[in-house]
Amino acid sequence: MALAAWLSIAVTVLVVLALAFSIAAPERVLMSAVTMLLFAGILTPKSLSESLGSPAVLAVAALLVVARGIRQTGMLAIAVDRLFGRQPRREPLLRLTLPAAALSAFLNNTPLVAIFAPALIDWCKRTGIAPSRMLIPLSYAVILGGMTTLIGTSATLVVDGLMRQYGLAGLGLFEISAVGVPAALGGVLLVSLLAPRLLPE
Repeated sequence: MALAAWLSIAVTVLVVLALAFSIAAPERVLMSAVTMLLFAGILTPKSLSESLGSPAVLAVAALLVVARGIRQTGMLAIAVDRLFGRQPRREPLLRLTLPAAALSAFLNNTPLVAIFAPALIDWCKRTGIAPSRMLIPLSYAVILGGMTTLIGTSATLVVDGLMRQYGLAGLGLFEISAVGVPAALGGVLLVSLLAPRLLPE
């Protein structure tokens, strides 16, 4: 392999280790990796600017701004109270995972978790339920829901962009739904059944 390939692999391994052991904040780790690749000449300023200006990245950035605005209004906390109840006897996982998966089909995963997670943690503190028993099901639910439509996750948007870039027909909005919807429903039910037995307090 060429030297550039080995350097890319080395930087990727360092990033994974740094994130796994929480050596620094994720944004610092990733910016450091990009800087190293720029100085090594593996990334060019042009390719970096094109990547940052892609529709997928801009869509996620815009939705993160929306997520912040929704959190600031306080309306989400009220919605979470009504959806889950004020004093449930156990984790209302299906009440969490089904709506999260449905929303994730039309909202990108990352902003959706950014919207839900703080309100969910606050609700857990008020009700005495461990957040560790709710956050992982939330994460899996939005991942599963995101694979049901083109706009549900950044990965499908990136693939669609690459297909169009190379002259292929792009993906339709619901082109992957025939496989994605049954898989998402099965996955959500499985997570909701197994999470109470497997997740720690």
